[in-house]
Amino acid sequence: MKQFAFRQDIKGLRGECRVYASGFPGVIRVEMFFACPREMRGSFEVSGPNVNAMACEMAEVVSKTTGAPMSDVGRTVRDAIMAKHDAWLEKYENNDD
Repeated sequence: MKQFAFRQDIKGLRGECRVYASGFPGVIRVEMFFACPREMRGSFEVSGPNVNAMACEMAEVVSKTTGAPMSDVGRTVRDAIMAKHDAWLEKYENNDD
């Protein structure tokens, strides 16, 4: 299973996100964990055109759960998910294994 992992440090909000390639073309699994100021865990599987919508939804959940403003945290989380998804997709499309 291919995996991309990254850590987000946004104004004191420490978190981790892993994006996995699933067994199906174009489908990813995103697992997120944020520890500050309240613990939050979440995961979802998503494919193709739904990735952006799910990334936005997850960003909103992070913002609401942690109390951090959407402008500070949410958009960064969304952008990070999208960047990792795009990187995975590019590798997937250029790799036959």
